[in-house]
Amino acid sequence: MRISRQLFLLALLNGLALSLAIVLCSLRLSDLREGFLAVKHDQTILYQLTEIKATALEQSRADFLSADIEQQLARSDKLILARLAALRPALGREDGARAEREIGGNWREYRKNYASALKIFVTAPNDAMSIPDRIFDLYVKPLSREIDRLVAARQGESGRRQAQIQRQLDNILWVVLSPLLAAGGVVLVFQQQFGQRLRKRLKIYHQRALGLAEGDLTQRLPDEARDEIGDLARATNLAVASLESMLHDVSRSAGRTTALAEEISQDAREITTHVGKQTGEIHEIGGALVEMTGAIESIADAAAEAAIHVSRAKEQAGMAMVTGENASSRLARLQQVMAAAEARLRQLQSALGQIGSVSGLIKDVASQTNLLALNAAIEAARAGEHGRGFAVVADEVRSLSEHTAASTGKIDQLLRDIAESCHAVQEAMRAAAQGSEQSHGEGREMLVRLAAIEVAVTEVSHMLDGVAVASEEHSRETAAVREHLVSVGEIANCSAARIGASEQRIAALSNDARLLRDAAGRFRLAT
Repeated sequence: MRISRQLFLLALLNGLALSLAIVLCSLRLSDLREGFLAVKHDQTILYQLTEIKATALEQSRADFLSADIEQQLARSDKLILARLAALRPALGREDGARAEREIGGNWREYRKNYASALKIFVTAPNDAMSIPDRIFDLYVKPLSREIDRLVAARQGESGRRQAQIQRQLDNILWVVLSPLLAAGGVVLVFQQQFGQRLRKRLKIYHQRALGLAEGDLTQRLPDEARDEIGDLARATNLAVASLESMLHDVSRSAGRTTALAEEISQDAREITTHVGKQTGEIHEIGGALVEMTGAIESIADAAAEAAIHVSRAKEQAGMAMVTGENASSRLARLQQVMAAAEARLRQLQSALGQIGSVSGLIKDVASQTNLLALNAAIEAARAGEHGRGFAVVADEVRSLSEHTAASTGKIDQLLRDIAESCHAVQEAMRAAAQGSEQSHGEGREMLVRLAAIEVAVTEVSHMLDGVAVASEEHSRETAAVREHLVSVGEIANCSAARIGASEQRIAALSNDARLLRDAAGRFRLAT
């Protein structure tokens, strides 16, 4: 029988035992649940009976003279009747009818007489005060005795049920453990026998496996059993047979690999020698190209520097031409300005002559005014007291005419000074105009010469640009050749490095092949 089937049967036995224990436990728990529900039901009935009794006693002990006694009576009546209605179905038919008669009837009579006593209290207070005690003895005491009887009966029934629940709790442990213990014993016996057989087989497998670990591949595991361990033994035997065949092939391949590695190593050494020679020649060519590139770069740098100086000279010539043109235009404008200024000076001299005429006229008017003021002063003196105010005016007019005459004298002097200055300025402007005309002619001659210089500088700049372009092309071509040589050198170096690494790998491969052949030789193989 397969191990998996044996383990399945063992698990099935455990499952059956556990299921039986669960079923028995469920039955016991169902009985316990019913018992607990019954006890809970009894406790509810006891609570309701106790509440009815407490409410009735509280009402009987209430203050008869209280203002809310009627409302308290109504609340007590509502509570007792509600609890009694809930109790009747729970007490059963016989106890329910008796409770309705003994408890409900007595309470209704008590409530009716208590209400009557409240009405009598309005007309006869003394008679009404004795009624509560009498109706307490007549109705509340029998009601209380009936409730005590029902409570005692329910307490006894609840005690019996609680004792039954305790017995069920005591028995439930054995009901659950019995099938589990029985199943455990069966499982223990089965596992003991199963373990002994398994240890015996594993001991044999262990001995054979030690032989395989020591390199004896002629060993085989016993594979007669038709279970999982037998399947594992058959798979292991197949793996050992495959390993044995593979080791035969490895031993033969290791010998061939060692011989081939030695041949490849010899070829690699020869290739490395040729690559070294080629690398030396490439380095020599690269050095010559470096020198040629340096010379070309020096020529290109000199041409570039000369081009820079030529460009600067061209810029300076252009700037000189611009400056000359600006100076020439400014001289032309200066000549125009001087001509206009000379015309304005002539106009100014004419205006000064006119101002002199006006000043002479003003001077004559001031003289006449002075004479008139003098005559007015004489006439005012003749008028005496009546002409005093007119005399003051005549004095002011005379003073004003004198000031006017003095001012016109100063104006005449200033006009003469201005006329002399204008004449001097006119002479200076004529001399400046002659110098400006001469400078304008020299500036035009300088512009012609600067234009010729700019043309010559432009031709030299074109020549230097051609030299720079040719040098740059030669430099690029030389750099390209050098890069190709560097690439060839790098490829040669890389090839040499790879050949060296390959030689090392080939040596390692040869060593590994020898080690592999030695390792395969440690195994004992079938011939």
